[in-house]
Amino acid sequence: MNTNDTNRQKAHAMIDHIFKDLLPAQGMAERSEQIKLSHRMLDTMLNGGIALCDAGTGIGKTYAYLVAAAAANRSDTEALRKPVIISTSSIALQNAVQTEYLPLLSCILLADGQIDRPLFSVIRKGKGHYVGTYIALTTLERYWWGEGEMKFYIDGDDEYPTICGTGTEDYFGGAWSFATQQNGQTVENQYCTPYLGYPYYSTHDTFLHNDYHNDDQMPQRSFYRWHLLDPILFEKDLKVTLQQIGVSHGGLFERQDDVATTAYWYQTHPHVPFAPLMSRKERWPR
Repeated sequence: MNTNDTNRQKAHAMIDHIFKDLLPAQGMAERSEQIKLSHRMLDTMLNGGIALCDAGTGIGKTYAYLVAAAAANRSDTEALRKPVIISTSSIALQNAVQTEYLPLLSCILLADGQIDRPLFSVIRKGKGHYVGTYIALTTLERYWWGEGEMKFYIDGDDEYPTICGTGTEDYFGGAWSFATQQNGQTVENQYCTPYLGYPYYSTHDTFLHNDYHNDDQMPQRSFYRWHLLDPILFEKDLKVTLQQIGVSHGGLFERQDDVATTAYWYQTHPHVPFAPLMSRKERWPR
């Protein structure tokens, strides 16, 4: 058995010890689903990848991921010790993790000799948090369309943005197009992941039937990107722009397409008034 296997066994044994011995000694009930959830989270932290865990009210999700994080970082192998980023659903839970859950867990583990120094945490946030983007694109010109840069102008940026992407395809996870070759044709592939995706493509208007013409339409695509693992924070202001640049046999060129975007962000109050939305008529697609 190699060192990594031994460390993994110790980490899982630590989870069982905490939930079956240490926390019950503090008056907390032993819950099998909570223990199972914590083991699943630990495996993902050690192996990498993504775990989508659905746990109902009362399972004890907060201690499940905190205990898993503590076990993952109590490794004899320095290379396995990594910071853990926790994104809470509310400020109240964020404060509870910081002032209640972690201090109690830290004291219990210190007293039991499981750790030799207190668990350490910091809150990283700004006055606003840009969550993500959904884009609907109707291409009105021929050739490739995905070279435009996503730019994030943060806290007073003027000519140059703090964050400048390398193209629409890269921002939404395509990287070197979204295409594969099938039967001698180039076919764009749709996909959905937790944080980015290309879920929709169509050249047919499936929402409209007319007795006098068919359902042909200009190609329509949609994309999304959620900045949960790579948060974009701002203190004063944020402007996000998208270039619409394509490429053909003549090189790069500025395209004229229909682009509709929805941005999601959190922001503290008070703030300056938002610009009014365009009217419904002005937003109607061509």
